[in-house]
Amino acid sequence: MGEYSGLTVYPNPVHESDILSVKLDVQSEHNSSIELLDVLGNQVMRIPLSSNNSKQDLIISIPISGLNNGMYMIRLYNGEHILTEKVIINR
Repeated sequence: MGEYSGLTVYPNPVHESDILSVKLDVQSEHNSSIELLDVLGNQVMRIPLSSNNSKQDLIISIPISGLNNGMYMIRLYNGEHILTEKVIINR
């Protein structure tokens, strides 16, 4: 399975932007996804990640214009490991 050494979410907190960027420090990936969850743990959005066998940073842009203000969680799941990061939207 894929290996991730880090998960960075920006801007955080979100004040003016309609795009949330997620940067992954990637060794390799396979059957991975990024999920955006609300404070109750409900999945708001799921983005599957394609296979990538090179060592590189991967940046995913997530449109958030339709989301309400509040706290959310970004969850990266690669079938073996889970990384999470709290996100606050306050526009």
